[in-house]
Amino acid sequence: AIMRGITAWATYLPFRRLDRGDIAAVATTTMAVEAGRRATRSLGIHPDLLLFGSVNPAYADKTNATAIHAALRLDESCGAFDLGLSPRSALAGVLLAAQGAGSALIVSGDIRTGLAGSVAESAGGDAGAAIVIGDDSPEAPVLAEIIGTSSRTAEFVDRWRTPGEPHSKVWDEAFAQTRYMPLGSEAFHAALVDAGVEADQVAAVAISAPTPRISAAVAKNIGLSNVVDDFSQTVGQCGAAQPGLMLAHLLESASPRDI
Repeated sequence: AIMRGITAWATYLPFRRLDRGDIAAVATTTMAVEAGRRATRSLGIHPDLLLFGSVNPAYADKTNATAIHAALRLDESCGAFDLGLSPRSALAGVLLAAQGAGSALIVSGDIRTGLAGSVAESAGGDAGAAIVIGDDSPEAPVLAEIIGTSSRTAEFVDRWRTPGEPHSKVWDEAFAQTRYMPLGSEAFHAALVDAGVEADQVAAVAISAPTPRISAAVAKNIGLSNVVDDFSQTVGQCGAAQPGLMLAHLLESASPRDI
């Protein structure tokens, strides 16, 4: 069987980023383009599929991925589709691409918003991320194999923005924490079973959650001590770009054979 997994990745943070106490506005599409360009240019990758995830796309009722497709000068035969509008959208693209065929470029970009003076406003960050999924080949070898996955789904409202509203609203963080903790623990242990590994074999773990408090609570609930920095104190929580940003961080700090 041909090995399938991650063949390239890249991230982009705005160069003129403001301090954590201030708010910056940078186009989500531009950040996704920059990350996508970095991920594809080194290996000359020509993906068969482009997937774009964002909570704040430039357009509604129009495909935003086509603008990224044009900026990256991808082949006309490369399909371009939007995934959204939630922070899980780009990660969903990675999972879908892993189960598919051909080469897929999953890009994400986000600007986090919140009501003036709220924690959601001050703790949000802007970033872009890109992950390339494909089959192992001499031109683009698989650098990280996906050996197991698991999902746990529940419906509850902790952060939302109705169509037309400029800023997101958040529910009580303690409530969200009580809902995310068991879901995170169940998903983590089920993923270990799916991968056929034990927890002590895992070299490093990234937890992407709505807030650092929820990330810490999930880690404590599972009993993890090998959790990597979530950049909350330097970049902020980057929405749909957060999973890609942290996955890139894991990959760049990993050693061969690390899980």
